[in-house]
Amino acid sequence: MEDILKNTKQVLSEKEERIEKYQTYIRFTYKQLQDEIRTLQDTIKLIASKFVDDKDPSIVQVVPQKDSCDNGGGHDTLIFDSTVLPNSAGNLLLSPSQGHNIDKRQKRVRPSIPQLEEKPGSGKALTLFLVMSRADYGENIKRVTPFILERAINGAANSNVAKKNKLRDATILIQTTSDIESGNILALKEISLSNASRIQAKVEAHRFLNVCKGVVTCYDFDCVNIEEICEELTPQNVTEVYRKVVKKNGKFALCLVLGVSEMEGGEKSAGDNN
Repeated sequence: MEDILKNTKQVLSEKEERIEKYQTYIRFTYKQLQDEIRTLQDTIKLIASKFVDDKDPSIVQVVPQKDSCDNGGGHDTLIFDSTVLPNSAGNLLLSPSQGHNIDKRQKRVRPSIPQLEEKPGSGKALTLFLVMSRADYGENIKRVTPFILERAINGAANSNVAKKNKLRDATILIQTTSDIESGNILALKEISLSNASRIQAKVEAHRFLNVCKGVVTCYDFDCVNIEEICEELTPQNVTEVYRKVVKKNGKFALCLVLGVSEMEGGEKSAGDNN
């Protein structure tokens, strides 16, 4: 009986030592997790204080105050992505993310993009890609024969438009070769199915294919207003500018995304020589 009690006490003692070791390990791990959480919270607060606008906390602030530093003009390499293709529905894709560690809802928030006004002598942006659809709500041109569409498009353009593709959402993607053709097709308002039957049509410029987007990383632009960048880059055919937050080498940084359109006369876009 004494041996049994002795063995039981020894087993209990070993279990108590093991439990104590586990508790020590858990306390150490918990402390490490607390330190990491504090570090992440400090990082998020730093990012929020630098990039979040006071007026709208859900939008990442992309334009620092002008008086916070001197406006500096800098040059950096412009790296162009390949042409942005539409999705199957031809809808606008989601906006660039605003940082990996910021709330996911903020990743789909894009600041307002100032559009450039045409100025005399600055050239006119070409609209070479068009999308044709039915003007009536809920209707499409899926059942319209290709022959009727061919005659309608070529008749509106007063020329033979070589590239016309029907997309999955029953819209027609039209590629023209000149701004005159585009203007004529944009004026198309109806399609004649027969002598007594017509349908209302709508032609719009494609939302992506007429603009090529490029990325600029230059810290000299961090304190420059978006509108000022748009105005200064007008001669280089820039039609839209917005900022996005990226994580590079473990640090958050601002970069510029430029939308550059092809211009009449075959002018080179910004960054073509890079």
